[in-house]
Amino acid sequence: MEEDTRQLRVEVRKIEQRRSEIMSCIPTKNNVWSVVSEFFHLFRNGIPQLDLLTPTVQLDFVRATMAPNVRCGQERCGAEALIDAWCRLSFWFPNVEVKLQRLDKYSDSLLVATITTSLTITERTLCNVFPHLWTNTSADKREDTLPLARRLLGERIVLQGSIAFEWDSGYGRVTSIITASDMLTPVRRLVGSLENASRVFEHSLISPDFQW
Repeated sequence: MEEDTRQLRVEVRKIEQRRSEIMSCIPTKNNVWSVVSEFFHLFRNGIPQLDLLTPTVQLDFVRATMAPNVRCGQERCGAEALIDAWCRLSFWFPNVEVKLQRLDKYSDSLLVATITTSLTITERTLCNVFPHLWTNTSADKREDTLPLARRLLGERIVLQGSIAFEWDSGYGRVTSIITASDMLTPVRRLVGSLENASRVFEHSLISPDFQW
């Protein structure tokens, strides 16, 4: 009985600590500057690997600060889909690092962040993002694609890009997030030509402007 009581107290403390962590990540008064700043604090390394199955802190933040049907690129995706996309990116690139370089306010409803994204192309990346270079090819095609894969494997690249946040001041929520980063330039440097870079992205799950 005493052991059960101790275990219950431990679980209660864990729950209280988790709740405190979650609440501390949600701005007490939403404004576009505080929300965007907290976004980069929470997503600077994507979704931590241990949280990929249950990214509670990030999901609660998105639900508290963004519209239920927040637009991601050209589509309205919602909080869960936005988090799913970041989980995929974090799984493909376990050591992704997003750095905020500058914030520019273009209007009361538009804040644009200039960013750099650093990531390493691992075997996991090749298997999941560029399978046509690594696994899903016939023997004759592998002779052409494996050299490209080997040029990419283990390389850390830096992408220049931006994230545009649209803000509804009346609602106090982000209504749209549009991301774009130049992945083509660093990949082209690694594989030697634009033609080779085109082959890298031809059947990949990520686009040259870093849409996934």
